[in-house]
Amino acid sequence: MKNLKISHKLYLLVLVLMAAFSAAIFLELRASADAVYKERYEMLRTQTESAVAVLKLYQQRVQSGELDEATARKQAYAIVTAMRYNPDGYFFAYDYDLNMAFHYDQEKVGKNLRNKPDPAGKLYREELLKLGQEGGGRTDFMASKPGMPKEDFFRKSAYALAFPEWKLVVVTGLYIDDLDAQVNAMILKAVATVMAIFAMGAAIAYVIMRSISRPLEDVRSALGAVADEDTDRVVPHTELKNEIGLMAQATLALQDKVRERHEMAAREARQAQEIAAAREASIERDLRDAESQAKVVAEIGHTMERLAAGDLTVRCGDLG
Repeated sequence: MKNLKISHKLYLLVLVLMAAFSAAIFLELRASADAVYKERYEMLRTQTESAVAVLKLYQQRVQSGELDEATARKQAYAIVTAMRYNPDGYFFAYDYDLNMAFHYDQEKVGKNLRNKPDPAGKLYREELLKLGQEGGGRTDFMASKPGMPKEDFFRKSAYALAFPEWKLVVVTGLYIDDLDAQVNAMILKAVATVMAIFAMGAAIAYVIMRSISRPLEDVRSALGAVADEDTDRVVPHTELKNEIGLMAQATLALQDKVRERHEMAAREARQAQEIAAAREASIERDLRDAESQAKVVAEIGHTMERLAAGDLTVRCGDLG
């Protein structure tokens, strides 16, 4: 992590935030989907309990002696068969041998439906019978829908509750493909939202990354030039009031110190040149003086020789 570039750290931060945001969206979406299905499932349960309540009323009339069981069953079946609720809900019942006890479609009444699975091979009637006898429960299965092609099947959810006095399991069911479509729409919307936010976050991260990495690269390049003794490079971003500006100002201060060192070295070089030139001039001057003195001595010696030879015509001006 320490060796990661700042740009990579920024992208990593965006990814972590997006992952957290996606997880939150997923949990919220799951909760919303569960709430949508739960509302439908609760409706199935309460409606089934209402239908069973009608049977209980007629069983009480049998127990009171007001009706015999056959008459009570007939009247109760007629009432429950006629009951409807939205959307398209109705009731039917199996006996414990999975014979259809009542149904709005009279052709189905009396038929045994054991070992007759749905198009997916699920023996949902046996499962409904078991759930009903265990105190009530729900299961899903595939079924054709009125008004739709027979080869098309849709998911349906049914709730079953037993009425032990008459050895019946009352069932009601509703198609939930509309809920599936609603949840799928929610998922698509959430995915689109997450992708849009991710794209926006990535774009913002790129802009922020460039606003940091580019000035850092400029300052780094200037610092490299200073390290190479280049004091002519202009140090950028010294006007910034953030950490990059502080780095740039530090680089500028270092550049000034390098420039001062260069100037000091130049001054020392000039002083050394001046000293060397003065020394050389002194040596040349001493050489000229020595040559002049030697010439004088030579002239004096020559004059003395001429005087010694008796040449009295020698003049002092000839000595220089």
